[in-house]
Amino acid sequence: SSPSLSLCLMLSLKVSLAEAGAGLGEKDAICNQEGCYAVFLQKKTFREARQACLDQGGTLVTMYTREAAGVVHNLLSATVVHGSRARLRLWIGLHRPPRQCSATKPLRGFIWVTAGNQEGQFSNWIRKEMPNTCAVPRCVAMTVHTSDGAGESGDNFRWAEGPCVMKLDGFICQYTYSMMCSPLKDEGGGPAVYETPFHFKSTQLTHVPYGSVADMPCPTDGSNPDAPSRESVLCIERDDGTVGWSKDAPLCSSSAPRQTLDWCSGEHECEQHCQNRDEDYYCYCSEGYILDEDGYSCKHKTPVNRICVDMGCEYDCSITSRSVRCTCPPGYQIGPDGHKCSDVDECQQQPCPQLCVNTPGTFHCTCYPGYQPDNTDECVDIDECLDEGTCEGTCQNTEGSFNCLCNPGFTSNSEGECIDLNECTEYSPCDQQCINFVGGYQCSCNLGFELKKDGLTC
Repeated sequence: SSPSLSLCLMLSLKVSLAEAGAGLGEKDAICNQEGCYAVFLQKKTFREARQACLDQGGTLVTMYTREAAGVVHNLLSATVVHGSRARLRLWIGLHRPPRQCSATKPLRGFIWVTAGNQEGQFSNWIRKEMPNTCAVPRCVAMTVHTSDGAGESGDNFRWAEGPCVMKLDGFICQYTYSMMCSPLKDEGGGPAVYETPFHFKSTQLTHVPYGSVADMPCPTDGSNPDAPSRESVLCIERDDGTVGWSKDAPLCSSSAPRQTLDWCSGEHECEQHCQNRDEDYYCYCSEGYILDEDGYSCKHKTPVNRICVDMGCEYDCSITSRSVRCTCPPGYQIGPDGHKCSDVDECQQQPCPQLCVNTPGTFHCTCYPGYQPDNTDECVDIDECLDEGTCEGTCQNTEGSFNCLCNPGFTSNSEGECIDLNECTEYSPCDQQCINFVGGYQCSCNLGFELKKDGLTC
């Protein structure tokens, strides 16, 4: 990316962040190598909360594993408590369409809002299943005690189902980022302030999401009164595919800028990629590789286990003291031969409100004809009548379909076209003479008679 393009993007992003003003506190969000989580204490229904997360590029939080739940619990334990409520109820990304109950599954027929292992074994329910609610949509909230030291005891962090239309105390969003920038070192004027794409400001991030802006305060430089008091940089994807800041550190100007050598343009020992530093260089590897202990060589992240290969396992294997067993990635299961992996048809579990399409390793939900997904992936009726060309006459929208009605004086033929209705032959409405014309008719009388006010009799 060119410096001018990065600067324009950075300024545009800072303006949009300032306009958004989300009001998250310093401890209301947390980021790790996989993404970020944030708590919003705003009263919303499940649908409104889900939309609020989507509007900022995230989703309602999902917890497929106990480890993922632990990250959320740590965030909630450290979050500054707003107000004096002893207990909060926060929406999470778990919901159940009508008539999808299951007494045998850990999630009880509920599904997470993001595509993943919907058959996961982790759950954290506060009470037994409520079968009398199976006919209506239900959504899940997490109970959070605001007192210090509540930990994971009692009903703290436990899940409870309820009506999706209730306005609860808040909700938890998660934001997935495949790329992160490293935090910047204090250059003498104080720590950098980071603004993430979901409008969170912090000086304490250990992983800074792609698209974030860093504002670095600079120390006063007596020898250079024109030196800027702060410098701003953007976390971007560079031309070589790596992620880093739009300007290399140090960001703050110095009265005597040091000269750096281009170590990587000459001979170096890096097997794959080389990156210059002030006094030397370092090596890094392409996606799918990690740097070896020698600091120069690259190796695969997940080397193939020779035992698994000898066993004939297609994907991987689990090795215990008693046996070796072939395993498969999520969305697949071991085939009859015990070695090959076959796709799991998740659609047999009916995870979707309308139609389910199975794909290798996963599935996706679609809608019946006459419906379309909205921006929260719920199927809503298509109003075909908004298109003026749908019907020749009058259009009547129905749930999942529509009807075309002919205007008065016309009737529908076998092909659904509106043609003139000959009232004179169909109904004989007139007392004496009937004259048909396109879209209507007119009565008249024989010589010596006159038409009455009803327009029909003579």
